[in-house]
Amino acid sequence: MKTLLSLALGIMVLTVASCADNKPDKRQVRQTRTDEIINFYLKKVEEDPSSYVFLNKLAQAYMQKARETGHFRYYESSADAVKRSLDASPDNYTGLVYMALIKIAEHKFKDALQYAERAVETEPDKAYGYGVLGDAYLDLGDVEEARAAYDKMLELSPGLNSWSRVSNLKVVRGDTQGALHAMENAYSLGLKSFRTSGENLAWTKVMKGSIYLNTGDLERAENCFREALEIMPDYYLALEHLAEVNAIRGNNENAERLYREVLEINPAPEFHLALADVYRNVNRTDEARKLEERAREIYEDKINEGDAGYLRALALYYADRGENLERARALAEKDLEARKDYGAYDTLGWVYYNMGNYEEALSMARQSVKEGTRDSKLYYHLGMINYKIGNYDEAEEKQN
Repeated sequence: MKTLLSLALGIMVLTVASCADNKPDKRQVRQTRTDEIINFYLKKVEEDPSSYVFLNKLAQAYMQKARETGHFRYYESSADAVKRSLDASPDNYTGLVYMALIKIAEHKFKDALQYAERAVETEPDKAYGYGVLGDAYLDLGDVEEARAAYDKMLELSPGLNSWSRVSNLKVVRGDTQGALHAMENAYSLGLKSFRTSGENLAWTKVMKGSIYLNTGDLERAENCFREALEIMPDYYLALEHLAEVNAIRGNNENAERLYREVLEINPAPEFHLALADVYRNVNRTDEARKLEERAREIYEDKINEGDAGYLRALALYYADRGENLERARALAEKDLEARKDYGAYDTLGWVYYNMGNYEEALSMARQSVKEGTRDSKLYYHLGMINYKIGNYDEAEEKQN
């Protein structure tokens, strides 16, 4: 079961799965309002190449398209526009904020922090810079600094962007009810704003559903995912979570159909692995192995291209299979060096566990739950490590 490990940082930034294959299918080329906006600002930039305002608008449109599709190539286009914006006006606030977002998408969190700090210094009375500043702090594992930044954003502009970040922070701190309440606020306020896109509203439903899913409330989770699809049909994040619910319930035929639909939209490696799990549930092991191998190839290719976003995923891939563990350790250590969040500690701890280094594993696993994050995968790993060492009391406590 996928947990909030993969979702807790899915805030209103750019952290989405990158597409492994660039060739679009019929779903991916479906024109939307966002495409019209992109084309509009492409023409504006062509007419006035030095306008940082138009370049920022173009960058924003590309970011939105990336959110809708999950395809990283739109972030690359956005990054190009932002670079040109900052070349034209190095201290323009929006350009600095967008570059911070780009750096978060690239998993270059220290660089993101620097751009966000510059943005806040440039315009201290504008809200969004504080949100991105908090995002960078949270990815770097500094929860208190993230809280302070999000509080400031909420004070300046209580809306979807700020409340969704508050929800995310409450997830990290294990406050499930607070997280649900904050995400509902995000949706309600987003609904009242004419500037809110359908994808943003659908996203809040998916995030709320993911919180329910992690608590085991499948019915409420499914309702949220279906509500997201009512707002935005074919939204790949809602479809893949709906597939996950079906897989948990043992509805393997429905899960397979939904995951195949997701893969048509976004053939990301994690979706290959999710479908492989379904195939293993029905003893279609040869098909499962092919999907797993394809996922591994994508992970390796992306990391070899310098994409740090897949370090954690590949480390866990090897650790879960008990293979290539020295490589897994190196990947997990590199991930922890860049991103000191609870997922990084959990990943390295799980690698150590599979290597038989149980004391180091326990140290990392305890670090992963120090904020109180209620993620079932964290506590499963911690419980398994404690059982192996013989700390049965702590193991029972963490498993319950």
